[in-house]
Amino acid sequence: MRRFTKISALAIWMSIVLLVVPLSTSIATAAEESSKKSTSGTLQLEESYPHIDGTETHMPVQNVGIKLYFTENVSDKDLRKVNKTCFTLTDSKNKKVPVEVYFSDKSSDANYILVTAKPKSGSLEPKSVYKLTISKKLKSSEGNLLGSNTVIPFQTVDTAGNTKVYMLLMVIMIVCMIGFTIINKWRKEKAAVASGAKEKAVNPYDLAKEKNISVREAVALIEKDK
Repeated sequence: MRRFTKISALAIWMSIVLLVVPLSTSIATAAEESSKKSTSGTLQLEESYPHIDGTETHMPVQNVGIKLYFTENVSDKDLRKVNKTCFTLTDSKNKKVPVEVYFSDKSSDANYILVTAKPKSGSLEPKSVYKLTISKKLKSSEGNLLGSNTVIPFQTVDTAGNTKVYMLLMVIMIVCMIGFTIINKWRKEKAAVASGAKEKAVNPYDLAKEKNISVREAVALIEKDK
């Protein structure tokens, strides 16, 4: 009887082991897959203009538009109210510059956001450094967050330097035009002098004597040459 009880207990124990091991393995696998899905689904900034590396040094001082492309849909109407507050533009003194945030209504551009600068003065300062900060709270339609604040620095164009270059080019162009006009006039005057000297050098009497023709015929030849 005791032997039968031991065998029964062993059978029950083996049954429990066979049930628990696959179940625990299944739970572990599900947890691992869930973890992988969460990591791979994190919202990211895929591309931007100006670039995130801060190499852009020729941004205009007016009509500034910063183009942002994300890995997931960030333009759903339910998200716009919150996502609109996730963009901050500051100058080199960390002073905020007002911005406008535009979302696309096209499903093909749902990952795209345009941020424009709206400074009170009408334009940004020339040859100055600015940075756009995207909050980590930016959310996608999949429920993923950006995860960390993202900063895009850029520098505006040197308008004073550009004006000097344009003025220099204009002066060079004017000088070239004046030089060309003078040279062209000189060539015409030289040609006229040469033509006058040629006409003066030809004497109809000498020509008539040289060719043994009448003076009238010599005059006709001279006119024909002209």
